[in-house]
Amino acid sequence: MFLNPTTSSWGLNTWMIAFAAVLPAVAASTPISVRALLSTCCDACALGCAAIRDVQAQRSAGGDALRVRLKTQDDPRSALTEADAAAQRAIVGALLHEWPGLRIVGEEEDAPLPVAAPGGLRRDLCVGCGSDVTAELADITLYVDPLDGTREFVEERLQNCQALVGVAVRGRAVAGAVGVPFPSGDLRSDATIVYGLVGAGYGTLGQELARPFIPRDASRPRPYVATGDTLPSIMEARQTIPSHR
Repeated sequence: MFLNPTTSSWGLNTWMIAFAAVLPAVAASTPISVRALLSTCCDACALGCAAIRDVQAQRSAGGDALRVRLKTQDDPRSALTEADAAAQRAIVGALLHEWPGLRIVGEEEDAPLPVAAPGGLRRDLCVGCGSDVTAELADITLYVDPLDGTREFVEERLQNCQALVGVAVRGRAVAGAVGVPFPSGDLRSDATIVYGLVGAGYGTLGQELARPFIPRDASRPRPYVATGDTLPSIMEARQTIPSHR
């Protein structure tokens, strides 16, 4: 569920923008609630999912062909589409507006401007997190992959697409939000957001996924951090550890 904050070799771009002339910046030494920050990440993921779904809706309606370019020539895994750019603008722009001065690392090249989300980003969505932690704004970095599964999106294997926001404090992953824009593999169902805060709990916003990320049984563990290099045997062993609530 969480992005690895040490994985910065994908050509990531960092924005640490105060926009002091436009928005009142949060003092870097001001402790903020990580649970509230995670809640805004969930709302931002929902905006990213909406942007991705808009592009798919236009494609399904027989509009213009999907515009695709390869960041690395002859490597289909490096595909970049208008959906990637639109989702990044939506996610990063809303979070920069909500948290002026927040450091955000994004995958794509565009540098979004802060844009207020309609109605603002909510800070009370993560009811599945039974406890909270605080951190200073200067110690927090968000990692955004606006469309994880771009190749799958191009090939219309839509159930494998996600919008990801990871939260790190002093370089350590502590929370994350996963937006699933096509839970049913098409536009029939609304997006689902899954979130978690390490040691505090996790939850789902929207419909439960048919294939959940974490086994739905009484002994399931609290959120833990995994990377793309985590072995399946480690994942399976970790799921057998009972939750201590």
